[in-house]
Amino acid sequence: MTALAVRLATAADAPLLAAMNRHLIEDQRHHSTATTADLEARMRRWIAGDQYAVALVERDGLSVAYAVWRDDEDGIYVRQFFLSRDHRREGLGRAGFAVLLDSWDDKPIKLDALVHNERGLAFWRALGFRDYSLILSLDRPGSDDGRQLDRRDRDLSGTEDGDGATGDARAMA
Repeated sequence: MTALAVRLATAADAPLLAAMNRHLIEDQRHHSTATTADLEARMRRWIAGDQYAVALVERDGLSVAYAVWRDDEDGIYVRQFFLSRDHRREGLGRAGFAVLLDSWDDKPIKLDALVHNERGLAFWRALGFRDYSLILSLDRPGSDDGRQLDRRDRDLSGTEDGDGATGDARAMA
C-alpha cells in the first residue's frame, strides 16, 4: 500500500470536507437535517477556530479520509473520522487512523459512535476501543425538528453546528 500522509485542512478544503461529512451522516443513518451549506460553514469554523483540529488523510495526493478532534486535559476526543466510500476494504481506515495515533503521542483517546452504526462500532472495536459510556437520547415533539442538541452541537459562540453530533467519530471502514 502507498504511504499515507496527514495534513491539516485549510479553508479551501471545506467543500470537500462538507461532502464527506454528508456521506458520513448518510452512511450512519444520522438524523441530521443540516444542509451541505451548513456542513461547509461548520467545517470552516472548525478549521479557522481553536476548538477542533481538522485533517485530511491522503494517498498519492488524493484525500481518502478526514478526522476532526480536540486535544484537551483529558486526552484526545475524536469527533469525526470518515473513510471515503470508494476506498473502503483496503486497510486505509486502519492505516489512516494509525498515522493520526502516532501524532497524538500516548494520550488517551475517546470517541462516540451511534449504537446502530454496526460497521463503525466493529471498526473501532477492531482497533482496540472498548465500550466506555452510553449517551441516551429522548426526541421530543416540536423540539428543533427532532434533532437532539447538546453542548457539542454548538461552537464557542453558542450557535448550532448543524449536525446534531450525537454519534461522533462515525467511522465506516
